[in-house]
Amino acid sequence: MSHVTFDTPSDLSIVIDQDDSVIEEPTLLSPRTTGAVLSAQEPSLHDVRQLARPMLPTPHSRTDKHKKEVQRLQDRIDDLEGQAACDEAFKTPPPGYVENSPDRAPRLLIPGADSLWQEAKFVRQMAEGRIAGFAADDDQYADPYIAELYATPKPGQTNDAQPLPAWLRGLLEGPASSWLALRDRIAALPNWGLLAEAERYHCHDEEAERLHTKLCLVKRQVESEELALRQCEGRLEGACLPMAVHHLRHLNTDPRWIRGPSIAEQRILRGHGGRGRPA
Repeated sequence: MSHVTFDTPSDLSIVIDQDDSVIEEPTLLSPRTTGAVLSAQEPSLHDVRQLARPMLPTPHSRTDKHKKEVQRLQDRIDDLEGQAACDEAFKTPPPGYVENSPDRAPRLLIPGADSLWQEAKFVRQMAEGRIAGFAADDDQYADPYIAELYATPKPGQTNDAQPLPAWLRGLLEGPASSWLALRDRIAALPNWGLLAEAERYHCHDEEAERLHTKLCLVKRQVESEELALRQCEGRLEGACLPMAVHHLRHLNTDPRWIRGPSIAEQRILRGHGGRGRPA
């Protein structure tokens, strides 16, 4: 290996101006300058310190980079292990779910791949007669399948259905106190379909009652408007409006009113059975 030497003046020195109050990064010298300083003469202790100071942060910097790289790789390993655990199918019920049984949702089918349907393995009862479920091969990335839950006969059960007794209809359609007491008793039963169907019955009953009340109100409004219409008609007749505008009769092109309403129609319009005046 050949050595390269440089002829430098014997009084060569390195002067570094540095403010004591400000901490700056060490100035890096090029290899050529460093070699020239070392070969020129025996360097002083001050020169050696100046040459060695830029090299001090290097091991520390490498240590920090190494720690960061190790942490990054460990985080990646943790992510991959967590993803692998999530990719596995549920072995135990997810939080809030229980394992399905013939008393809960025996006929709940969940659509899967290739248009195939699977029976729900884990289910959770929801409000308003709905139910959420997972199939046997679903994982934590799958969304729960939500469907309506209905009361169905148990497999193998004889068909001994009977009409609802009056006392039970009274509880289903009764005041809030009676309905809530009945609901709590049904919720304690193992059959989820009964609770869903009872809640659905109560909801439809309330909606039917609301619409019936609205219909009665509309009927009363219609009757009130018809009465006001008859009153207006009587006042127009008393003021002899037909004679005042008789010359405008040709403007009415509706075939139903050209000859005027029939006697039967007049009876219906006037609300009595008397004979009406001819048109």
